[in-house]
Amino acid sequence: FFPRLEIMLPLGIIAIVGLTIGVIVLREIVDQRVKGPTDVSMIRGVRLLGIVPSADEDPSRPASVETAFRDSPTGAVSEGFRQVRGQLVRRLGQSGAKSLLVLSGAPGSGATSAVSNLAMGMAASDLKVLVIDANFRRPALHRVFKLAEGPGLGDVLMHKNTLDEAVQQ
Repeated sequence: FFPRLEIMLPLGIIAIVGLTIGVIVLREIVDQRVKGPTDVSMIRGVRLLGIVPSADEDPSRPASVETAFRDSPTGAVSEGFRQVRGQLVRRLGQSGAKSLLVLSGAPGSGATSAVSNLAMGMAASDLKVLVIDANFRRPALHRVFKLAEGPGLGDVLMHKNTLDEAVQQ
């Protein structure tokens, strides 16, 4: 009489469901990727300054994400950068810092967009802004601001040009 179907079938279903739930829970625990703002806020010592929505979610549809603050000042992306700017200015003022370093986690992660929109936002609030594109492999800020590609930071570091010669309005 063994195996009895009325006993083995429910036990098999319970075992499969239990294993599936266990694998899902284990995968969530082991997975270290940042999937949203709540994941960032859970990292010790990290404070979330604000959230900038994706340009696809902005009803104003800015032509370029890099210049959303200038091209679409009433859009959701611009408002997100305004909120980040406010928090950033407050935190920089509290700490006495006069500079900000923006790093990219990977190519195409949005550092150029963040820097250009924050720079435009800070300049719009009458703060002095000097943006230095230290990306030697793929500099892009000169294209965003429609400036000449050189002289740049590399030329200043190699003493080919002075800092005054490299700064562009």
